[in-house]
Amino acid sequence: MGLIDLRTLLARATSLAPLPEVAHKVLLLSREEATAARDIVDVVRLDPVITARLLKLSNSAVYSRAEHVGSLEEAGATLGVAKLVDLVLTTCASRWFELAPLAPAERRAAWERAYASAVAASLLARIHGEASPERAYTAALLADIGRLLLAPELLEAREDLANLAATGAEDDDAERAVLGVDHASLGALVLARYSFPPPLVDAVRHHHRPQSARHDALLAWCVHLGQQVARNMLDRRDAPEAVCELEEAELAALGLDLASVAGLEELLERDLALAGNSMRLGG
Repeated sequence: MGLIDLRTLLARATSLAPLPEVAHKVLLLSREEATAARDIVDVVRLDPVITARLLKLSNSAVYSRAEHVGSLEEAGATLGVAKLVDLVLTTCASRWFELAPLAPAERRAAWERAYASAVAASLLARIHGEASPERAYTAALLADIGRLLLAPELLEAREDLANLAATGAEDDDAERAVLGVDHASLGALVLARYSFPPPLVDAVRHHHRPQSARHDALLAWCVHLGQQVARNMLDRRDAPEAVCELEEAELAALGLDLASVAGLEELLERDLALAGNSMRLGG
């Protein structure tokens, strides 16, 4: 197949699911040091759909504290600015998955992978201690949106891509060779157009090659390893005999080793099971 016109893909991104005005405003507020949780709440309350989804997710296993969150004000007081921003972006990002040109089962699987990667990246950031769990969650959730936009082309080119993969080519190299663009670069371009923070855009662009990240290497490594942890867990769920291990050398980039992340997959699976409905599209 021929190379893809990048302008066509960016137009597809805009038509697929424009980022709601609420998300634009929240992103701008998140860049201001003086922003308080009540400022985010005042913006979110203008969109009842985002409000409902945000409250549902805020009570999931990933975010909730001991007390139930029953209002935006309670969410703001309980979670704070960083997690509120995270929740808004999560609820908005789910629209990209809901409207992706995929079969329903593939759409659900893509969302599950993204959600699991986000939780895993957040857990890794917490274990590390200096990386931002909230930013790791958001970057990992959005890392593969380029795959959604490329879905028709990836399906058409699957044989050529598989042949290149068999030679040892990385996914992004194979995509560039066959399609002229890779999903990571495309996802980063889309997020940049929507004015997402540069470190987050950079982490999405380099999540397959975190050593190349220019803004926040810790963030890129959390996304990269979070995807691996999530993939390992999901692969073993489908095929218990599968053997997938994290690389010690890659863990060392976060100052971690296999002992420090022992039990991480079990913790991830437990949290996702407890999250329940919050993982479901349209929820």
